[in-house]
Amino acid sequence: MRLLVEGSVPLNGSYQVAGSSNEAITLIAASLLTDQAVTLHRAPQTAAVRQWLGMAQALGTQSTWDGSSIRLQTPRVTGRHISNAETNRMVASILFLAPILAQRQHATLDWSQPLGRLFTHLTALRDLGFRIEVQGNRLNITAQPWEQHDITLMESSVTATALVIMLSAVLGRQTTLRHAASEPQIRALLALLGRWACTLRGPAATCW
Repeated sequence: MRLLVEGSVPLNGSYQVAGSSNEAITLIAASLLTDQAVTLHRAPQTAAVRQWLGMAQALGTQSTWDGSSIRLQTPRVTGRHISNAETNRMVASILFLAPILAQRQHATLDWSQPLGRLFTHLTALRDLGFRIEVQGNRLNITAQPWEQHDITLMESSVTATALVIMLSAVLGRQTTLRHAASEPQIRALLALLGRWACTLRGPAATCW
């Protein structure tokens, strides 16, 4: 490949940077933790975000777009199940386990992919004291509130980190999470929960 670059031409103008789909889907899942309205600004209208909204709506979320802003409100989480079609389409759909378990304490997840892909997530849930039963391709997960936990993720997984943070915000009194991911969507999630008066600490972005 040969590239010819001709310079000496000044560049100027402005460009509106779109929001991140990864941040949007994480914050949409987090919005189900409360029955209050949540508005996300600069939300990208990508196929992934539209699919994600469909899953949220199936769990009871009401959503309306206003330009690039989206208003979300979930008076009550109405479902407990994440289907095989959803997990096959978007692996990140496991993030919806957090609001389901936080609000209803029991969830079922259909998973036809290798179970090893969820090893970090399931280990974290077990370490939080959750009961997990595997029946074929279906996982039955039961949650319970806790006073204090100090857990270490098997790997620095973004979705496992987000899952534990969301559950801890509702069910845990105090939680220390080590080997946590620190990607932008995790920081956006922490910022949102901080606005909801959660007490959050994260020195070196590895322990929340």
